[in-house]
Amino acid sequence: MSNLPDDVSKIIDTWVEPRGFVLCDHNTKLLLDGIRTRFGNQYSHANLTRVAVEAPDGVWAKGFSPAEKTTVWTAWWAQAPKEVLRDQANVAPLIEYPDNFCGGVWSVPNLNLAYENVKAKLKFQQPKTLEQIQREFEEKEYRRIQREKAENSKPFDHTARANKVDQDRAIAENAKQQEQAQRELDAFIANYLVNATYPGMIDHAKSQECQKAWSNVKIGRGGKYDALLTLAVVRRASTMLSDYPNEGEIRRAVEQATKQLVAAQSNKPDEGPIR
Repeated sequence: MSNLPDDVSKIIDTWVEPRGFVLCDHNTKLLLDGIRTRFGNQYSHANLTRVAVEAPDGVWAKGFSPAEKTTVWTAWWAQAPKEVLRDQANVAPLIEYPDNFCGGVWSVPNLNLAYENVKAKLKFQQPKTLEQIQREFEEKEYRRIQREKAENSKPFDHTARANKVDQDRAIAENAKQQEQAQRELDAFIANYLVNATYPGMIDHAKSQECQKAWSNVKIGRGGKYDALLTLAVVRRASTMLSDYPNEGEIRRAVEQATKQLVAAQSNKPDEGPIR
């Protein structure tokens, strides 16, 4: 950019590039071409920023932390086709795709795109044969019969039995609800995006910041993490935000939503305090 007029060089030198936008030769050419073709060589901080964030082939820093990538991966894997083998050999082609072809942006939609494009490289479960199905059925039946024999050999206590059945049912139902809530929470965080100030654009840096803030929300009861309560707080807090939220705003909304939840749940003191 050394051949540019002094006034233009001053604008460029004082311009603060969007977070994650790499000032490399490719992006420099992209900026110059964009200002020329879109804005008739009218240089300004606003025009430079528009060219940077709206260019489809710009180079951006791969700023997603391992923890944030794990959150997105877990959310995608939970809804991935069941026939895909949960095998280490399938991991590499999928996780390399966002970095190589999606500008380093990790999201469930980008992993869906990765799956469609690397499907030929993945390993899938083979359909079970009739012999395998029969053998698995026989093994399951054998374990069931042995379990019933052991239960029938004990003196029968109707009250204890009924209580145990109710307790097991409640534990199983709660575990199912916790698992579903965690899946919904992971999906919410992985797909949480913040709009840029330009219509139709996503602020990826701000989205990453907010996803990290949401992933730090951990609500528990009685000293134990509770995914249902965490999801309730996250959902309530997300309705309290402005159009362009940040980490601090999310933190304050979570604090307020938690206070409201504590008040609403005060009629259940036997389950322990919410924190």
